[in-house]
Order: sequence, then structure tokens, then C-alpha cells
Amino acid sequence: MNDSEWKDVQDADEERRNSTLAAMEAIAKGVDTVLNGKDAVEGRAPRKTAFVLLLYPWGDTSGRTNYITNSATRDEVTKMFEQQIRVFKGEAPDVFDPGQP
Repeated sequence: MNDSEWKDVQDADEERRNSTLAAMEAIAKGVDTVLNGKDAVEGRAPRKTAFVLLLYPWGDTSGRTNYITNSATRDEVTKMFEQQIRVFKGEAPDVFDPGQP
């Protein structure tokens, strides 16, 4: 692949990343609005529900994943994933709390 072809690949990859990020941001805003209301999304009321949205390439088994959240830090997301993995493996109960979203 010559330099010009490589540049085209890099440009297409960046365009795909930007498009994916824009889609994720739009989806996250919609989810946040549904779960927490417009006032919370616009900072006029407290949020009640945090979420993490995961996207990965269809059919990809490498584990490469993009995520976006409405509030959680990377450490909080890591803790949530570790707990959810324990649930998936049957090492922790899958508890549903009807008082929580």
C-alpha cells in the first residue's frame, strides 16, 4: 500500500470513528432523556439512573468495545462490569430490585 492509499484508509477510519461517536452521543442523550427526563439532562433536576451503552463491531470477537455513559467514571464502569461478569458466570445472584430502574 502506498502512502496515498494508506492516507485514504486512515481518513475513512477517522470518518467512521467520528460517525460512531456522533451516533453514540445522540443515542445516549435519548436514553438519558427517557430514563431521567429533559430537566435532568439539561441540569435542572437530579438524575436518578446512570447507564452505560456499549457498541462493538458486528461479529467481532476480539473484545474491542466502545462505550459511553451519562455519568459513571471509568472506575465505576469497571466495578459494574466486574459485578455483571460475576452474575453472568453464576458467581453472584442476579438481583432485581423493583425500587430501582
